[in-house]
Amino acid sequence: MTGRRTTTQGVYFNELMHTMERLADVGGWCLDVSEQTLFWTDQTKEIFGCKQTPPVEDVFAMYEENSRKQLQLMLQACEERGQGFSLDAQIVTPTGETRWVALMGEAKITDGVIRYVFGAVQNITRKKRRFEELKSQREQLDITLNNLLDGVVLIDRQGIIRSFSKPAEAMFGYRSAEVLGRNIRMLMPEPYAREHDGYMQNYHETGERKIIGIGREVEAKRKDGSVFPIDLAVTQTDFQSERQYIGTIRDISRQREAARRIEMLSYYDETTKLPNRYKFMSQLTELLGAKQRVGVLAINLDFFARINTVHGFEAGDQVLRVISHRVGEILPEGFVLAKDIGDRFWIAGILDSLATFYELAAKVLAIVRQPIQCQEQTYFLTASIGLVSAPETAASSELMAHAETALYTAKEEGRDQFSVYEDVMTAHVIDDYRMEVGLRKALIDGELECWLQSKVDAQHKVIGAEALVRWRRENGAIVSPARFIPLAERLGIIVDIGRFMLCAVADLLARLQQQGVLSAAFRIAVNVSPKQFLQPDFVTQVQSIFGQRNVPLSAVTLEITENLLLGNESLIRDRMLELTSQGVEFSIDDFGTGYSNLKRLQSLPLAELKVDREFILGVGQGKHQEALLETILRLAQGMQMNTVAEGIETPEQATFVLSQGCQQLQGYLFSKPTPVNEWFEEFVMCKQ
Repeated sequence: MTGRRTTTQGVYFNELMHTMERLADVGGWCLDVSEQTLFWTDQTKEIFGCKQTPPVEDVFAMYEENSRKQLQLMLQACEERGQGFSLDAQIVTPTGETRWVALMGEAKITDGVIRYVFGAVQNITRKKRRFEELKSQREQLDITLNNLLDGVVLIDRQGIIRSFSKPAEAMFGYRSAEVLGRNIRMLMPEPYAREHDGYMQNYHETGERKIIGIGREVEAKRKDGSVFPIDLAVTQTDFQSERQYIGTIRDISRQREAARRIEMLSYYDETTKLPNRYKFMSQLTELLGAKQRVGVLAINLDFFARINTVHGFEAGDQVLRVISHRVGEILPEGFVLAKDIGDRFWIAGILDSLATFYELAAKVLAIVRQPIQCQEQTYFLTASIGLVSAPETAASSELMAHAETALYTAKEEGRDQFSVYEDVMTAHVIDDYRMEVGLRKALIDGELECWLQSKVDAQHKVIGAEALVRWRRENGAIVSPARFIPLAERLGIIVDIGRFMLCAVADLLARLQQQGVLSAAFRIAVNVSPKQFLQPDFVTQVQSIFGQRNVPLSAVTLEITENLLLGNESLIRDRMLELTSQGVEFSIDDFGTGYSNLKRLQSLPLAELKVDREFILGVGQGKHQEALLETILRLAQGMQMNTVAEGIETPEQATFVLSQGCQQLQGYLFSKPTPVNEWFEEFVMCKQ
């Protein structure tokens, strides 16, 4: 019985060993040291892909070269000194399949002699391939993390740093080895460093999330101790039953600086660093919220653009900085100073009294007048100031608009002074605005008309006419030229009006020419404003308008004012000469009422001088008035210019100017301004 049981146990044991080897994919082997013969178990044969145990030399040949050399050295050491070994190696089976094996061996010593080397071998191909896959994934993850703009930091539940990406190294100035194993507090300034452990402990105890899963802006600390803003997002993960936290960190220093820069540009003047117009409006609204009387000053430097033109914008900016500093030093407590575009400043504050308000304006004028020394250059400036004070019920935009209105009044009255706002100023502004809108509409809708007033000679014979613009409203009302012409001049609309009149005169001359009543000596005069004359295309415009209608320019007189002569003398002379060469004559209108430079007049191709009505009214009013008129007429004769006396209303006036050598007369005594069609019919009828 005992022998049978022993035999049975042996069978079971062998089966058990084979099963264990197969399940674990582990085989056994034995090397007879003296014989150099090898014994493999069945599983070892399976691992190496062999049906029989091959010779030792063939087994060595199956190993990859480096592994083979290591194995030979280890096996030699084991055979000679009994030194055990283990080795992960790559083999190639007889069928050409590559596998990874873990090989282990130890010496079997009998009677003090190493007779055998026993060992085991395990197929670790799957494990090795999985390891390589994980290694590759880790490398890919490292590449990804290290090429992100954001830094990534991994910490455990105690706050110990376990991973530190390359971008994090660049961001904080630490190498990874310097921070691994240390608390994350080292990357935090106070009070974040002091409060961090408390946050983490509270979360672990209560689960209440204050930082986990919430992106927020905090401060961080670099290795050099400098603090910088970051955007931090923390997520939680569990790895191998251990809770860990991944922090994604973005340096937002540039974004913060950009935001600060945007705010600066949005609410502050870049040159002076003062609040700009928008910021000032906000400050003014706050002052009005105090429910007290508030005062506003609008300040504009007079002719400041000349500094930029002559000395450059950098010099201009330096001057503006000096002005802003000086004005800021004299401001009463609680007042605010702002810088608008260009050379405009604003001041606002709660008023104790109007007297101190006016004193402040006077101080600003005085401080601006003081010479400014910049880079060995001295600048002299003045300012125009508009003042307005209003109760707490006013709106900021309304106050600023009123201050600007007063400012324009100060400019119109001579500059270097302050003007206090009055309601009538707004009325004038509103009236001007409505007039401007209406005038622009009139050009589009054809409300402008050309009227004619005849000129006569000594025998009262019509020898020419002056074209006059009139504006007839939709309701039939005529707007006085004295009302809309100055506005048109100021706004530049006069250029379009002038073109309209040139076209109307050309059309009239063409009609006269078709009727055969246009004599060689007959001329129609049309007024040309300085702005119109100085347009780059003025000469070609005149040539084109009259050329298209086949009308000779010798039938045209262009009336210019003395103000034109203040411009570029060379340019003016060249244009006049070009037009006179084609038959145009030039007349000085309203002579004696503006700037008269006789030398310049003499150098220009002027054919006619028109004596203003103001001097004609002096006839019969006294010797002094008549003497002045005589002087003007003699002056024109001396310059060999024809003269036209306008505004003749009485026979006495006509007789007097004719006696002094005046050639042409114009005025109500002979004809009133008449719409072009009526004038045309009357003129043609007289010629028939």
